[in-house]
Amino acid sequence: MFLSDLSIKRPILISMVLAVFGLFGVLSYFGLNLNLVPEADFPFITIQTVYPGAGPREIETQVSKRIEDAVSTISKIEEIVSYSMEGMSYVTITFDLDKDVDIASQEVKDKVDGIVSRLPDDSEPPVIQKLDINAM
Repeated sequence: MFLSDLSIKRPILISMVLAVFGLFGVLSYFGLNLNLVPEADFPFITIQTVYPGAGPREIETQVSKRIEDAVSTISKIEEIVSYSMEGMSYVTITFDLDKDVDIASQEVKDKVDGIVSRLPDDSEPPVIQKLDINAM
């Protein structure tokens, strides 16, 4: 009742209050930082090992399986997927979302460094990378 009486008795005051609210709304809208693709750190680690001249079955048994066995002891792993192709092994490790990517990368590097001597002599050293969705 108070607001309706005030609106009838003082229409210019109510119009100015509404104009001020509208102006603040427009200024806030244009001053708002909007990120269409927000930054997100997904804990994906990839291990790529090149073994020239080897077939997929040989790479699976001598490279991919050994890497999988080594990193499977790390905590908070959701999934390990490996692809063994001619001349290359590609292992992808997915961690829980609450796992820090940098810590996970260091743990994977430590485990893989521990088995490098068990990999074939002709293979190149494994390349460990964090998958950065924000860089794409």
